Parts: sequence; C-alpha cells; structure tokens
Amino acid sequence: MKLFVNKSVIKLVIRKIKTDIEEFGFINCSVYLANKALQSISKKLSIEYFYIFVIPVENNKEIKIPNFLKKNYQMEILHEYNSVLESFPPPRSAMDYRFKQDAVCLLAKKKNDPVGFLWLVQHRYKEDIVFCDFYLGPDLAWDFDVVILEPFRVTSAFSILWDYAFNYLRTKNVKWIYSRISTMNRRSIEVHEKLGGWIFGNILFIRIGSLHLCLDMIQNRISIHSHLHRKIIKLQSL
Repeated sequence: MKLFVNKSVIKLVIRKIKTDIEEFGFINCSVYLANKALQSISKKLSIEYFYIFVIPVENNKEIKIPNFLKKNYQMEILHEYNSVLESFPPPRSAMDYRFKQDAVCLLAKKKNDPVGFLWLVQHRYKEDIVFCDFYLGPDLAWDFDVVILEPFRVTSAFSILWDYAFNYLRTKNVKWIYSRISTMNRRSIEVHEKLGGWIFGNILFIRIGSLHLCLDMIQNRISIHSHLHRKIIKLQSL
C-alpha cells in the first residue's frame, strides 16, 4: 500500500521547525520535541527545562507610568484566599498552597473589578511542578504566575502591576527578584528582559513517574529526587 504525503504540509512543518530553532535555539527545540514524544507515550513522563532569571529591584527605572494612569487602578496585597481570586485560572488548592508558604498576591483592580495579579515570596519558594525548593537570601524575592485578565491585556495594567511590585519590594529591602521561566516561553522571557533581567542559569528535570532526574546547571550537579527528597537550590544576592 502506497502512503501519500502532502508535500506542501511537509514544507510547512520543516519551515516551522526552522523558525522555532532560529527563535529558541536547537537545544531548547530538541528538549521541547523530546517532551512531546515522552508525553505521547505516558503522562508520567516529561521534561521540564527552565531558565532562572534575575531582575534588579534597587534603582530599577525600566517602568515609567504617568500618575493619571495609576489613579485608575487600586492595588491590594492578599495574604490569604479571597473570593475575588475566583476570576483567575489557578484552582483554590493551588492558591492555598502558595499562601501556606507565606507568598503574597499583589492584586490589581479597576472600579472594584479584578484586573490581574502577581505572586511574590521571600525566604523559600516551593515548586509545584517539580520536586525543587529554592532558598532565598534575606534581600531576595521570587516572582511567579503573573496574570492579566483578557479585557485588560491591551491596557497599562501589566506595567502598573510590576511598578507596584517593585515599590512593594523596596519597602521589604529586596534587591533582587528571581524566577523560573520555561525556555520556550518567549513572551515571559522578553518581559523579564525588558524589566532589566537576565538569565542567571539553567535547570532541567526529567520526570519518570514519581522520580525526577535533575540536571542542575547552576550548581553543576546531577541528582535524583522525589516528594520525600526534594532538590534544594540556594540563591544569594549578586
């Protein structure tokens, strides 16, 4: 039996692969495709490849917002779950997990309607995707899960939220913000770069059922972890 393949489809696939390699790099694309292949075999198999980004807080001048725009928004700092968070995608169980590790949620509102949020934590960040804990020095913070709701994504809400985050962290004497970003998340990478950030290091996890093989390119170590034996990475001020 002959197998007929549409040549135009093949050309489109090859062109897409070439474009992705040019944008993300050969290694990142190879990891992405390997992860897709593993996921097709079993949901218990996956590869997570992250950049660890760092952003300076002190004297950060990347955001310039006119005061008349800031007045349109109200900002709140949440230390526990609030019903207003029902407007956002993470389930309550995930948010409770964050609050239990003393994370704070910076919530932006406009005319009492939720606009977006940004999460911050100090001292320690417990990953919920892989078995890894990041221990943070006294003048460090970790940012994660920045979300702007659909109706406000073409407004100044995103910049205002980050401006508030920087001002909040200065009151806590925080000098550096760390975060982890998927190597294929171009949008988040560009945002962190525009905020003055850069790639501090890389870390890769290969998940095989309940075990995680970690290739730590920050501390140059290879190790195996589980929920009872989590990976620990200690970060200090630069």
